Amino acid sequence: PWHRPLLTLVKIGAGALLFAAVRVLPLVNLLSSHSRPVDQVDKDSPMAVLAMLAFSRADKAWHNSAGEFYVGMWVVLLALVGLLFADKKAAKFALVALVFATFACGEIAPFAPYVYLHKLPVYSQLRFPSRMLVVAGLFVALAGARGLTRLEDALTQLARAAAARLFPPKAEESPSPFPPLVIGFVTTAAAAVVAFHAASDAVSSNAIAEKSIYTMEAPQEHHDGFKQARGNRWDAHIWSFIDRGSLHCFEEHKLFTSPYVSGDLAQEEYPAEGSHATVERLSWSPHRIQLRVKAEEDATILVNQNHSPYWKSDVGTVVSNGGLIGVKVPKGEHVVTLSYRDWHIAVGALISLGTLMVAARFAFRRARPKVLAFFRVFRGKTSSTEQA
Repeated sequence: PWHRPLLTLVKIGAGALLFAAVRVLPLVNLLSSHSRPVDQVDKDSPMAVLAMLAFSRADKAWHNSAGEFYVGMWVVLLALVGLLFADKKAAKFALVALVFATFACGEIAPFAPYVYLHKLPVYSQLRFPSRMLVVAGLFVALAGARGLTRLEDALTQLARAAAARLFPPKAEESPSPFPPLVIGFVTTAAAAVVAFHAASDAVSSNAIAEKSIYTMEAPQEHHDGFKQARGNRWDAHIWSFIDRGSLHCFEEHKLFTSPYVSGDLAQEEYPAEGSHATVERLSWSPHRIQLRVKAEEDATILVNQNHSPYWKSDVGTVVSNGGLIGVKVPKGEHVVTLSYRDWHIAVGALISLGTLMVAARFAFRRARPKVLAFFRVFRGKTSSTEQA
């Protein structure tokens, strides 16, 4: 039925969302409550889109966008070959590539598809529609693969016709297997050469030259326990492994950041000004901080991190102190445990776990008859061997 692929797509999408609910729910909450303002107008002409896909960066003189999402002229020409041979699969792949290429043109006209996409919830925060060419390039490559297959088939037919004319078979002799083997080898080798040139062209043109990007030295100093530091966003993948939090972030969502968060403090948890107390860290993790607090009187303890309503404490009350995490603790000595408890994560984890269990049960029910049949056959063979 015509609707079967659409129904399958909906099922796959729903399953993916349910499996990933532990990540999706917090992300949707973040995006809906902290929108990213997009004031710029993004648009590229069809010629620019073609240049990004088909022309390498060396052809900047032809168009300044050349090579941004390069798959190569070889691949584009092979896709056209598939269309010239009226290959239905190549046509479908090319159509999908065209759809995403149309989105990649952005707000090129008031009625452009991207204009309407940009009005939808969440999608309104998209920027740089040219990134749609990642998907377009993949489907151009699929259409090119079909074109290469058609080219190989055409070469095979041509070689067979030439062999039949040059070496006509004799009626009294059985056909030799040698010519088909030679034809198969030659045509496959020809297709492989074309594929190799297409692939090597894309790889060499997209390769990043050594020391041409991200040239900053990685932080080497390791601290015993978590500390905030003035880092940079390009080294964000390094900081967590050395127990340091980078305060230099590239974040365009309207997330609140306290002006009092400081880098390279002597102590990340400390008493607020005017509070007579001492603070000792016992343990730290992104979602749990344990402190030993000795307060001569009711005091406020500060943590050098941005406040969030999801932070809770088993002693005293968590408050926002100038945007920092603050804990009002009573007089005395306490072991204070701060925990980050976002209900979106908890609910999402339950949904993901439930989906995993349902999928496992479904897979077990599908596999059980086959497993039982295998053991029945195995037992039958074993019994036959013993009787023999």
